[in-house]
Order: sequence, then C-alpha cells, then structure tokens
Amino acid sequence: DRDYMDTLPPTVGDDVGKGAAPNVVYTYTGKRIALYIGNLTWWTTDEDLTEAVHSLGVNDILEIKFFENRANGQSKGFALVGVGSEAS
Repeated sequence: DRDYMDTLPPTVGDDVGKGAAPNVVYTYTGKRIALYIGNLTWWTTDEDLTEAVHSLGVNDILEIKFFENRANGQSKGFALVGVGSEAS
C-alpha cells in the first residue's frame, strides 16, 4: 500500500543530499535510478551513449545528463543515464 507522499519527488526545501543532480528521475519509492557512465570523450553524443546502453540490454532510458565544463561547454567525460527501473 503506497502512501500519497511516496509518489512525490523531494522538493527544493527537502534535504536530498549534497551534489544531487537537477532533473533527476524518482520512482514511487523516491529512489533515483541512474547509471554513471565515465571515461567518455568530450565529443560523445547522446545518440552514442543511447546506442551503447541499449547494447547492454537497458531499454528504458528516461534521460541522459552530460556534465560540461562551464568555461568551454565541452563534456567533462562522464554522464548520468536515468532509467525507469532497478532491473535495468
């Protein structure tokens, strides 16, 4: 039996921890399910990453967040891939 509050993601005032990424994906339990992908070249595209993740059998990608250098906009070499289930 789920409680109404279990279906809502934490709000800005809630303590979600330091370094929590914006636009994260939450399940009804409030867990963020994301895959850390590192050692990427700065020119890796979301299509490249989607293809690589699909080749591993993960088909429920909800979002991809690249982390970029503020000065030049290039990728820092890692990304978070938000997925829809823990089974992924």
